[in-house]
Amino acid sequence: MTSSEIRRLLKVDATDRRSLEHCFRVIRASINAIRLLEPRIANQERERRSFLDSPSHYNPELEFRTLEFDIDNFLSLLGETESAARQMSVDGFGDEGAEILKEMLAESFEELRLHARLADNLDEPDRWRRLSGQIWGEPDRQVFREAVDDLQDIEPRDRSEPLDAYDLAGMFRNHLYDLGVDYTVEVRRVPGNFNLPGDRTLVAAAGEDGERRYSRAEARQLVVHECFHVVRAHNGYVTADRMDMPPFTGVFTPYYDRTEEGGAALREEEAGVLDDNKRFDYRIRTAAAYLAHDSDDFQEEFPGMVERLVDLGATEERAFDLLVRNRQALRHHIYWGGTRCWQDVDRDLLLHGKVNSAYASRLEPLLPQKPDVDAEDLFSSYP
Repeated sequence: MTSSEIRRLLKVDATDRRSLEHCFRVIRASINAIRLLEPRIANQERERRSFLDSPSHYNPELEFRTLEFDIDNFLSLLGETESAARQMSVDGFGDEGAEILKEMLAESFEELRLHARLADNLDEPDRWRRLSGQIWGEPDRQVFREAVDDLQDIEPRDRSEPLDAYDLAGMFRNHLYDLGVDYTVEVRRVPGNFNLPGDRTLVAAAGEDGERRYSRAEARQLVVHECFHVVRAHNGYVTADRMDMPPFTGVFTPYYDRTEEGGAALREEEAGVLDDNKRFDYRIRTAAAYLAHDSDDFQEEFPGMVERLVDLGATEERAFDLLVRNRQALRHHIYWGGTRCWQDVDRDLLLHGKVNSAYASRLEPLLPQKPDVDAEDLFSSYP
């Protein structure tokens, strides 16, 4: 994230209602830009090779890259931006609506600040653990135990992969049509599928070489998962319009990641599209996050953590990669663990946009009775 991009936000008209939407969009874009600084570990490939040569005895010595931008200058500019944002007009939203908007904006800036500090403090284990926990919550011991129990009975299988990204994109379009959602679907040469709510675009990944293939089971699982993200974005735009507010609920609200990914995983589970490969993936990610978080000395305990994950069914290379990825951003527990966010709650309330349960409850008095695509439709209509 560059100084010019932050300064661009400072130039918006504080009396323009659209400036509020612009704020939320820039905050989301800034968080994404900071997360794209990964991989922050400079010697990951070399250490992987050394570790795999002697996994029982080699303790990787991870070297963290220095940020390419001045963090102090970034945080200073962010403070200026937040001060400017406080002057933006919230007239016309009612007392309660104005108060919620101000609260959301303040917490959104705080979340961005936490992401920046995490990126700048990865070489400090205590700060990495604390800042990750503030953003994504801490891994839960009970969820870890359930993951370990489940892994005893799951055996991943090889799958044929007859479909390409264009086949997957067609499946995305068909399912969104069935749900009544107007959204752009594109094929791009990127490694993974993702949703761009600010652009109302869903991207089907062709792989960086354009050759990525999908099994039919994987494609169906991705349709169920990614279209969940699309529906929350779509509903957020519609809900904001009905509340006569900027469409921030379709783009970004503070700390919504855990609820977002947990809801997508829950929909997969209820749709019956989680084959053993994906069930294994969610649970081994959960286990890796918990072990990384629970370690007293990540480097010294690394071989033991790998051995534990291998005992649970991971390859040594997969175990290495999962632990290292969590050492950069301790967030892999939010997928399966995030399904708990949807227990004993009104699902329609959480489907009004990209919100967590706390903000959904705060917004409830202002919300329409039902989201545009409600829980009954979303959790019963599958490809």
